[in-house]
Amino acid sequence: MTQITFATRQPEAVLTLPAEHYRLEEINLPAPLVASLTGQTVAVQILPEEQAGTRRVDPSESPAWINPETGEYWNDYQPIRILFTDSEGGVWRFPRRWLHSTGPGIPPPDEFIQEATWREMTSLPTEWDLDEINIPWIETVHTRGRGGVV
Repeated sequence: MTQITFATRQPEAVLTLPAEHYRLEEINLPAPLVASLTGQTVAVQILPEEQAGTRRVDPSESPAWINPETGEYWNDYQPIRILFTDSEGGVWRFPRRWLHSTGPGIPPPDEFIQEATWREMTSLPTEWDLDEINIPWIETVHTRGRGGVV
């Protein structure tokens, strides 16, 4: 009999959040959360990168893939994830880059000399990029990696 193992949460770590409001706004945190978290040090869960097909999963786990020969469910690729749980139990993702670039290491915003507007074809971010800025999963499924005119 094959034993199914499930991913376990990693121990909590602490992360000092950026001191600029807009850094938290750009990952789509609600305004009250931005106001209370800017520049704070918070406890986060850091889930490690996980390669696809390394462990069997429950059929209800998403994302997952099915081995066509055996019908077994296996884990899909997962990048490093930084999860923050607010006081109301809401779970928010923080960008992976914040692990290495908090505080003084965060690059300053671009300085604009003159605004420019143009249209071009672009490929939208991956599902993981959209997840990282707290875009709901159902919306990431419909937009991830597709080209569009912006």
